[in-house]
Amino acid sequence: MISFTSLLNRGKSKFKNSEGHQIAKLYYLMSYKKHYAELLQLFNPYWPYTKMGELFLYRQWVIQFLYRICAPEQVGEKTLQDILNEGSTIGQRLLKQLEGVDMVYCFGDTYMNTLNQRWSKYEEAVINNHLNDQVPYKAVLDTLIDYITKGYEPHIKTQAFALLSADLLDLQDQVKKIIFDHHYSGKMPFTINANIIKNRA
Repeated sequence: MISFTSLLNRGKSKFKNSEGHQIAKLYYLMSYKKHYAELLQLFNPYWPYTKMGELFLYRQWVIQFLYRICAPEQVGEKTLQDILNEGSTIGQRLLKQLEGVDMVYCFGDTYMNTLNQRWSKYEEAVINNHLNDQVPYKAVLDTLIDYITKGYEPHIKTQAFALLSADLLDLQDQVKKIIFDHHYSGKMPFTINANIIKNRA
């Protein structure tokens, strides 16, 4: 299992370039209130902040995970470090300034402790549930939904799963397009297989 904290602040971020800007637009240069408006309406309208914080951590995990299994290995490792660095600094600041999400206040712990806990759970979902050539996205979504729907009725969980499933497919397509455009001349070079998932997770 990866120790995410140990990768923090390693090297210079590549997020100054075109690829990095495209990645940033998928997790911190975006409005969570607008993007997830339909989902957030399912919950307490007066306190959406913890939900947005969960989604912020989740989107970061999805992006870096796809880079780790789809991009050249060194690129995937560097992107993981960049996301950790950007998310913990400018990403976290913008989330607080623009969306009102104070990660420490919402989760009662340091940002990196919360991220480590969440990302480790997503990693476990992948490692424990992958089968053949399939990435176990349902297990990942189930983990996220357990966090954001705790205390809510089953029908809320069902609605949330439907919305987040569509959102995940869209996010996956956007991330893969960035990877293929920048590293494989726009063409998918291989089929993701179980060995790649196992070795890089």
